[in-house]
Amino acid sequence: MPEHPTLAKEKKVMETQTITFVKAERKRSKLRLALAGVSGSGKTMSALKVANGINQKIVGKIAVIDTERGSASLYDNVCEFDTLSLEPPYTPERYIQAIKVAEMAGYSILIIDSLTHEWNGSGGILESNEILSKTKFKGNGWAAWSESTPRHMALINAILQSSMHVIVTMRSKSSYVESERNGKKSIVKQGTEPQQRDGMEFEFTTFLEIAKDGHYAMVDNGKDRTQLFTEPMVLSEKTGEMLIEWLLSGKKSDAEIEMEKRAELRIELSKVLKEMGGTEEWVIGQFGDLVQMSLKKMESIIKQLKEMKEKRDKEKKDAEAEKGKAADENKTPAPAVEGAVKDAEIITEVA
Repeated sequence: MPEHPTLAKEKKVMETQTITFVKAERKRSKLRLALAGVSGSGKTMSALKVANGINQKIVGKIAVIDTERGSASLYDNVCEFDTLSLEPPYTPERYIQAIKVAEMAGYSILIIDSLTHEWNGSGGILESNEILSKTKFKGNGWAAWSESTPRHMALINAILQSSMHVIVTMRSKSSYVESERNGKKSIVKQGTEPQQRDGMEFEFTTFLEIAKDGHYAMVDNGKDRTQLFTEPMVLSEKTGEMLIEWLLSGKKSDAEIEMEKRAELRIELSKVLKEMGGTEEWVIGQFGDLVQMSLKKMESIIKQLKEMKEKRDKEKKDAEAEKGKAADENKTPAPAVEGAVKDAEIITEVA
């Protein structure tokens, strides 16, 4: 009996892939911090202070996506930051677009204040799912989530995969449970929960609830992978410094090592080209984007240019020596070799 195609395919994959266990090591990472609290608990102020503390160490730029009608700008005395006022509709796609704009602009830290609007704001997931349910899915709300959930998860992935440190705020609401005592049922207030999809707190490195009284932040029912928040604390710049130290204490990832090596090679390449009178634009024109170029190829180009420079320096030195000798012997001197190398000449010798 012939083997089932799916099983045959899986078997082939298993035969070609190497499955290996490696020692667990915490890698350096970007901050994914969520702050939840009721109105007046200090979420925006706390987010800005933590971001400022991080920025004291990395010296970057802070951006704020503001859905709270410009409330973040009221705290411009806390630190220097740029803001983008996001208006309705609060679709996941608009949040994602704003995140990408911040990344392209080179910001190091992004605050999303608040993420709640993507869930229950005008044009948010709950509203759009309700419309889908009544139209396309003829009242079947569960079926409508088959389209709404992927849109919501696309935003979560944009946050988790961002090249920036990301801090988000969420509004909290009171949580109630049904309780029975002496045969009587009643509704009892259990605490608060974020106004976002259930389980959202587990998407972040750290999820903190901020109390309105005293503005103390605590893990409570949330999550803290850093293990730094063992006791309630008022968030400040010191918190940001503490977090960035923890994030940077992990082992460098392969991507970070490659990025640092690429930066070193770019500096070395620029130095060699400057000495030779060439330009980085020529290298890009001849060999392609330096960001995409392999490190091995960059090293090869630098090596060739250095060898060319040594050759030209030697020729110049020999010509000058010949010129001095000719002057002594009252002979016609040999033509001088120019020290600067034009792009066209480099192309001839390296290409």
